[in-house]
Amino acid sequence: MIRIRKRHLAFAATTLVLAGVVPAAYATTRPEPLDPVKSGELAVATADYNLGDDAFRIPDFTTGDTGQPAPLELAGRVHYPKKINTGKYPMVLIVHGDWTPCADRAAAEQVKAARERLYGDNPPEDPDEIARLEQIIDRGNGNLFRWPCAPGTPALPSLRGYDYLGRQLASHGFVVLSIGVNGINRGDLGEQDRARAVIADKHLTMWNDLVVSGKGPLAGRLPGALRGHVDLGRVGLIGHSKGGRGVMWQAADAYKASRPAGVRIGAVLGLDPIKVPPFDDRAEVERRFLNTRIPSATILGSCGYGSADYFDLGNNRSKAPVYLWNIHGANHNFFNTQWSPQSGQVDAADDAGEPEAGKCGPEGDRRRKLTEDRQRKVGIGYMSAFFRRHLTADKSFDPMLTGRSQPLSAVTTVDVRHFRGL
Repeated sequence: MIRIRKRHLAFAATTLVLAGVVPAAYATTRPEPLDPVKSGELAVATADYNLGDDAFRIPDFTTGDTGQPAPLELAGRVHYPKKINTGKYPMVLIVHGDWTPCADRAAAEQVKAARERLYGDNPPEDPDEIARLEQIIDRGNGNLFRWPCAPGTPALPSLRGYDYLGRQLASHGFVVLSIGVNGINRGDLGEQDRARAVIADKHLTMWNDLVVSGKGPLAGRLPGALRGHVDLGRVGLIGHSKGGRGVMWQAADAYKASRPAGVRIGAVLGLDPIKVPPFDDRAEVERRFLNTRIPSATILGSCGYGSADYFDLGNNRSKAPVYLWNIHGANHNFFNTQWSPQSGQVDAADDAGEPEAGKCGPEGDRRRKLTEDRQRKVGIGYMSAFFRRHLTADKSFDPMLTGRSQPLSAVTTVDVRHFRGL
């Protein structure tokens, strides 16, 4: 290969310009602006595993009707680079939030009709009618919020609601695992945040067995090519809604010693995460959720109901970068396709609380909301940029992450807060 020094190129260009000739490369070419939502060059494959609806139990996480440890599923959907036979790829694990476990459409329609009658414009005054409607709601919810689901009733696949994100990240060289936590949503007694963290760690333990030795519960359930090509020393976490609270618990300083062997969390992101629960003692909040060592981010929607608590906890205290991105016009449910109206799924809803069609937010707020596709486009941009930065050291999108640039301004405005770390 012939190496030409930059100063020689500069001299040649100057000579040509003085002669009245401008090379096309110098006259017309400018660096292409970076596109944070552009898919990568890698083809993507998908795999699923399910060890059963009662494959895992946490001793102190119980159901109220029996007092016994709640049955929990071990199910995952994986997106990964199709040609994964060379190199090692970081993993991103996604945990969904609190949503209907069972896709019982008849029960959902009965509950909806009874609620509309009970809380509508002309609610009944007859105590017997009120009691009847309340019984319908209780019975319907009993069918929707049970685990395992009734025979013949499919589980609602909330874990598949982030396929759009899994495909995007995998095309850039990540292995993306979205796990099911329907059983946790049924559990009544016990700490749900801790339960989400524990079951996420269980999945990472199984993956470590698979990647290192090719053995363990996932052996034979996933493509053998994954063995040796997933880097569990670079794991990112995403939690949506209550899942956000769960992954923030999982990443907290206080629980570092309990993480699975061979696993290192390199970045954590709350996707419209629910606020921290109230505690009388502020020290208890910090013990459960304070993370000062791992780069963290929070994505909020101006039409959602997530919380900036996790940014506020780390701001001015973390040794690692902390980010907050508030997407104007984004709501809560649209980040999960299974919870959004376009899916046609049971209980899918636009939860922006819109007082008028096409508007959103609390009463008096008339900012127009984003469509499902446009909201996810912005979400993809920031989540992809965040994990590429903190799991692969790609600094290309630093101006976007810190608010110095707004490459998605044509879609919507994003308010940015950023703490660089101590």
